[in-house]
Formats: sequence, structure tokens, C-alpha cells
Amino acid sequence: MIINCDLPWNPARLEQRIARAWRKHQKRSVTVIHLVSENTIEHRMLSTLAGKQALADGVLDLRGDLSAIKLVSGKQAFLKRLQHLMTAAPAVRPAAAAKPVPADRPLAFSRGAKEQLGGSLVSCQERYPVQGPHSVIVAVVDRDADVWRQKLVPLHEELFGRDRSDPLAPVKLEVIDRATDEAMKRLIEAGLLGSAVRAARDLYPEPGAEGGPPPLTDEERQKASGNRAQASRKLKMARLLASGDLVDEARQAVLDAVLFLGRALALETRMPEPADVKEATALPAAICWKGALPAVRGFVAAPEPELAPVLGELGKMLEASSV
Repeated sequence: MIINCDLPWNPARLEQRIARAWRKHQKRSVTVIHLVSENTIEHRMLSTLAGKQALADGVLDLRGDLSAIKLVSGKQAFLKRLQHLMTAAPAVRPAAAAKPVPADRPLAFSRGAKEQLGGSLVSCQERYPVQGPHSVIVAVVDRDADVWRQKLVPLHEELFGRDRSDPLAPVKLEVIDRATDEAMKRLIEAGLLGSAVRAARDLYPEPGAEGGPPPLTDEERQKASGNRAQASRKLKMARLLASGDLVDEARQAVLDAVLFLGRALALETRMPEPADVKEATALPAAICWKGALPAVRGFVAAPEPELAPVLGELGKMLEASSV
């Protein structure tokens, strides 16, 4: 009979296992084989058990040579156990650093598309439909839209895939050829199609770049500057009212400052001017706020928000624009 010790090995049960295979008064021979891997804890435990058995045979039964038995000191045994634990532990590889997500992912997408498509990319826009919270990146290519779409899908997944974008404002992708884009524009101009886009943002060619939209006119710059001046005055009024414990009045002044600054930002980035505060913090205008968006949007949405965070963020944005 062969016993395979595939279960956790315990020297205390060695004799018990043998006794179960070889019973008293049994006439037939029994062979017991323990399978133990080399250089393991079980291997060393078996050696220790053999040494103890030899020591017991020499002391109690006067068998064997006691001087030939090698005893390991407690210190040596401890060091060997420590070495085994340290060498047996698998090496832990440091986790790869997550690739940082660009602050302006639609713009990063257009630049990546330009690198892949080269001269085949005609234009790229982020369009915001009238219905729904999502936006759509529309890449217009010279031809072979289906072929180029397959090349751009991985880039879109990298920037807007799962756990990469806001689930409340997903970004979709459409790739069309130049002829289709021009045909749709003609049909809209002829009144045969209605535009369902409430706003559009040019990504490629980038504003100010060669071949892109022209820079702001003097009239547009003057209008944006006037909105910033109004926002600055409203912000000063909000701080004064807050210092006098006039919280409700200070809140309204902050909302006015958000609206005026949102209109200035929209003008400077060639987006439609928001009609109210809610529109100023929603897409596409929300992109203009950058790092200040959480504080501004939280202030607008909360019934009784704290004034200090939003006052600080608005002050930073106005100071940065005046430098």
C-alpha cells in the first residue's frame, strides 16, 4: 500500500498514518511511502523527525551512534527558517503607473487623430445635441470614413472608455467623409434638414492655428473684457455682503459673477454665450472652467453652499486673466 501525503504534512501524524495502513496481527507486508518535495518545510520537518527518532533509539534502546547525530542549534534553525521565508516569497513587481488623463480630452483626441490620419483629417469638432447630456466628436476625413473610424476607435476608448469619462456626460464618436459633411450642410441651409446641435466646439484646426478659425475681433475682445469687469464687481460685492453676514444677498452676487465670467470664457473660446447660470456650468461651457468647475458647479447646485471655496476659485480666475 502506498500513502501519498498530498494533504498538509504533519510529522505528529506520521505514526498515525502508518498505523492506519499496517494493522496489528496483519500478515501481509505493507510499504508506506511519503512524497515530500525537496527544500521545503516538510522536508526539513522530516529530517528533524528522523534526528529525534535516532536520538530516542540511542538513548532509550541503546541503538546507533549518538555522536553521529547532528543537532542544529536554535539560532541556526531560526536563521534557516527566516531565510526560507524570505527566499520563498514571490517577488512583487511594482504596479505600472497609470497613464495620466489629459485635462482636455476632446482636444487630445483631435491631436491624436491628426497624428494618425495626417492630411486625411479635414476637421474635428465636438458637437452638443439639443437632446441628451452627451456630446459627439465628429471627425471629418477626406474619404474612406469606415477605414479611418477603425483606426480612431482605440484612441477614443483610451480617452473616453470605461472609468475614463464622466458617466453623466459621455462622449461619442462619429467619422464621416468630406462629401457627406458638405451634403449635410447644404441640406440644412436649404431647409430640408434641421440642425439638432445646440453648440459646437472646434478642435481641429485649432483656433488661432494656421487655417483655423480667425482670432477674436476687437468687438469680441471688448465684450469679453466687459463681462470680466462685471464679474469682478459682483465678486467684490459678494465678499462685502458675506463679511456683514448677509448670506442670501452674497449668494446672489456670486451667481451673477459666475454668469458674467462664464459669458467671458465662452466668448474667448468661441462658444455660445450661456443664457443663465445653469447653462454656464453645463456642457459645452463647463469646459472653460477647468479646475474651478467642481467648486463653481457645487455652489450653483447646493441650496445653502459655502461661500469661501467658490470665492477663492473665482478670484484666482479673475487674477490670472488680469496678469
